[in-house]
Amino acid sequence: MQMILHLANTTELLGRARRVREQVFTIEKQIPKSIEVDQLDCLNDSCDHFVIEVLAQDECSAKYRNTDGKEICSLGGDLTRSTDVCALRCKKLDDKRIQLQRFCVLKDYRETGVGRWALEQVEKYYWKQGVEEITLDAKFHVSGFYEKCGYVVASELFMEAGVEHVAMEKRRKWG
Repeated sequence: MQMILHLANTTELLGRARRVREQVFTIEKQIPKSIEVDQLDCLNDSCDHFVIEVLAQDECSAKYRNTDGKEICSLGGDLTRSTDVCALRCKKLDDKRIQLQRFCVLKDYRETGVGRWALEQVEKYYWKQGVEEITLDAKFHVSGFYEKCGYVVASELFMEAGVEHVAMEKRRKWG
């Protein structure tokens, strides 16, 4: 399968990202919508929203590019229609730091490389803008995924929405 990362800079793309989040957080994980959706879920300067689309096989012959202008990734697979499979929100803490939030992948696409690819693309996007640190609050049971992606634990366990979490961070590599 081939993927493309969309920066949700239109109402339509933001809606697509929110639908993926609703599927994962509200329907699958049973997190109340009143907790999952907040005042940052809009088009503004405080957050960027992203949605990752897996392209249908008949669309894969076209040239698509990610946020840094390179051709998109190919993982193999067979789809008859394009599907949004992953979403995330990035809160701008200041000019040098962002916080990754609401990162989710549809159940059928977990452990396929979609999450790692999305994370790498988002990191490249922000490193090019001069961001030096990306932080996140990871559910403890998935913190190993982030560690494999270069993030380090930066806190003790804490509870959020009734689930154990740990703060994590990754700093830009210079050179």
